[in-house]
Amino acid sequence: MDDAGKSFKESLDKLIALHCNKFCRNGGGETCKIKKCCLEKEFEGCWECADFKSCKILSEQFIGHCKKIKKIGIDGYIKEREQ
Repeated sequence: MDDAGKSFKESLDKLIALHCNKFCRNGGGETCKIKKCCLEKEFEGCWECADFKSCKILSEQFIGHCKKIKKIGIDGYIKEREQ
């Protein structure tokens, strides 16, 4: 597994640990700051926010994934990760 694959797996492991198996708006628990923010802004996920690159809630790793989603779209991102 290359570094990008390891990074993505680490992200997924963190989401699993949070019991978060959906996109931000529909996932997370009641105390999830990301979910709360997405709900307030009516976003499906952080990648829809114009300010995600400077977000204090997101880790650099998640910001990287958001950049990728922004570039190729959520469907393309999911398809790429399934390969």
